[in-house]
Amino acid sequence: MARQNTKARFSKVIIGILLVYPVIGNILLFSGGAEKLISWKPEKLTMQWQSAWTLIPGYFQVEGLELNSTTVRGNRFGLRVDSGSVSLSLTPLINRTVNIRNAQGEGVEVRYTQSPKNKTIKLPSVLAEQNASTDLNALDSRQTPDELTAQDPAKRPWTIRLADISADNIRKATFNKMTLEGDGRLDALTMHFVTRGGPVEMSELEVAMAVGDPSQSQNSPRILQISADLSIAPNVLRENRGKDMLKFWSGAITAKGNFENLGKIYFLPDGLYNFGVFGAGYVDARLVLENGEVVDGSHLAFQSENFQTTFLNLEASGSGGIQGSVDAKAEHPVQLRVMIDDFSLAQGSQSEAHLKGNNLVASVRAPRLLLYHQELENESHFSFDIGEGVINDITHYNDYLSRESGLKFLSGTGLLRGGMSLNRGTATGSITLAGKDLSLMARDREIHTAFELSANLTEGDYDRKTYRLQDTALQLHDTQLVTSGRKTEADWWAEFLVSEGTLIWDRPMKIDGRMSITMRDVEPLIAGFRDPAKKESPLDKMLNVKNVQGELIAHTKDDHILLDPIFIDSRGLEVISRVALSPGSANGVLFAKLRGVSANVEIVDSKVKFKGLGGRHKVLQQVNMAALEH
Repeated sequence: MARQNTKARFSKVIIGILLVYPVIGNILLFSGGAEKLISWKPEKLTMQWQSAWTLIPGYFQVEGLELNSTTVRGNRFGLRVDSGSVSLSLTPLINRTVNIRNAQGEGVEVRYTQSPKNKTIKLPSVLAEQNASTDLNALDSRQTPDELTAQDPAKRPWTIRLADISADNIRKATFNKMTLEGDGRLDALTMHFVTRGGPVEMSELEVAMAVGDPSQSQNSPRILQISADLSIAPNVLRENRGKDMLKFWSGAITAKGNFENLGKIYFLPDGLYNFGVFGAGYVDARLVLENGEVVDGSHLAFQSENFQTTFLNLEASGSGGIQGSVDAKAEHPVQLRVMIDDFSLAQGSQSEAHLKGNNLVASVRAPRLLLYHQELENESHFSFDIGEGVINDITHYNDYLSRESGLKFLSGTGLLRGGMSLNRGTATGSITLAGKDLSLMARDREIHTAFELSANLTEGDYDRKTYRLQDTALQLHDTQLVTSGRKTEADWWAEFLVSEGTLIWDRPMKIDGRMSITMRDVEPLIAGFRDPAKKESPLDKMLNVKNVQGELIAHTKDDHILLDPIFIDSRGLEVISRVALSPGSANGVLFAKLRGVSANVEIVDSKVKFKGLGGRHKVLQQVNMAALEH
């Protein structure tokens, strides 16, 4: 009997709670007391609604819900729901556990904004926007748990359990500066995490969104269809912040349709390759993930009339697109190609493009692509190739001419072809540069010429801008030297062949190495050494030897270029010389012998001083002829 009385009393208590709960619960909801209770720390969490009601403990209906949350790291999350329902277990709240078994929403807007000091590398897919100027290692160094570990350890974290979360008519989703507007849905979300950087796990996330004008047909190419089916393997958030979190992601993301703003996507965002794209156009992509790795079956196709790409220290724009795929059976499973027609190419921080042309291709071939470790492995290759680039004004490249050489472009155009391949910073490639209708100043002499440079680069160190040169040739033709007193014929030619040497491609560029010389005659050299105000003399004509061959070795050091030795022994002409070029002047010695007559001169501050007949032994003491024996 006592047991029956106890059960009866317990039943009455339960019935009483069920009867009283709607009254008390709805009074709190209607009066604003519940809002104040939830938002008692507004700097962390605020929640308000237009109307809400409840009949069963833990089950709520709400209209016009707005929630705003700020984490201890300064990241902000916002949610607006026109109408919805939620089933919340009340008892676990005593143990700081939020257990939501079911929630449905209609008319949803969601936004997430990262604090500037906590910016991280985000998913490098068609849904990502990144800043390549930020170094990845620097980001990682800032992603430390110091802020979290500095908190009061006595405060227990909250455990959040979500299951069967769904939503319809997702109108707007904002992540930092990227906003998607349209009509989306969340089919299922099952997630478990612990606040204050504790364990996190997401076993199911199914979301889809149609981005664009809602009046358009869902099958219209102007509508961007995005869907995701993702999961996050169990891990501790405090230990895997930033891009390291991506190693636990698996599933698939697809996107197809018109992208009004692709944002900035950096496939290789480190400072070495800086390989990224941005623009607006049509995309057809599927990204298949397995523990943070882009795996077999992934593909990317993007086409845009207003396309831009960055790679190395270059930025190109034009009509083009991307083709990418992951094929486990291929020699290089990961392949990505960026192609641009009618491109404009700018370098570094320059806003003006000095190179325009057709058929620019940049590509990556790699054994795998990890979202959380976006660097090329040893077997990977990055390359770019310029089919045809036109330089409309070659004077923009004067910065590459050293002051010591005394050369300066006055006018002219050029045509550039070729490219480069990089494997973890080691560069090889070939570049062909042809210039025509060029005018240059060589100290106080003017040169009109055309040229073609074919450079073969090997063993390059891209970081240091240093390359080895092999079989690199510079050909001059239709060359004319003009001074105040004379003008040579405009048909002189010469070829300089670098058998071995080093190129530092900087501003200015520097070339060291051994090269052979072949020239039609020595007329421009005579005119270059002579007083520019003096006209051609009978002696100049007599000394003008035809079809001359020789050698020289060039060294660049500090603020001067040293040509030592310069040696010509051809057609009865012997020249032994050493010349140092520095800003504003040339200094050196020279011995010349022709038809049994010889003399030596000294060059001081660009002026030639006759020292006397003969003098070969004297000049040899100052010239490093032994260097030609190696």
